[in-house]
Amino acid sequence: MNSVAEMLEQRGNIEVGQLSKDLHISSRQLQRIFSENIGVSPKKFSSLIRYQNLWNDVLCNKNFDVMDAVVKYGFTDQAHLLNEFKKYHTITIPQAKRTALNDVAFLQDR
Repeated sequence: MNSVAEMLEQRGNIEVGQLSKDLHISSRQLQRIFSENIGVSPKKFSSLIRYQNLWNDVLCNKNFDVMDAVVKYGFTDQAHLLNEFKKYHTITIPQAKRTALNDVAFLQDR
């Protein structure tokens, strides 16, 4: 559970190798623990946490800036962030935000 808390605290911006060293277990053992208890690898879980934090930032921050997010969430560059976002969302950030805002407006009209 310490590893999950650390991942959440770091917003998914954590190296799995360093995490296993901090916990004094092998990377393979950490993968087994995650697979048995969470159902995904630590790397995938960390990536999901980072994506969720990024998506929350996109939705809640009116002045969202991709370059600020690159630094905040530990991406190597803008292309890396955009590719990671599209991997989970299948559309670009502006398209996703527009769709989400349209869905909210639709629900409010009901």
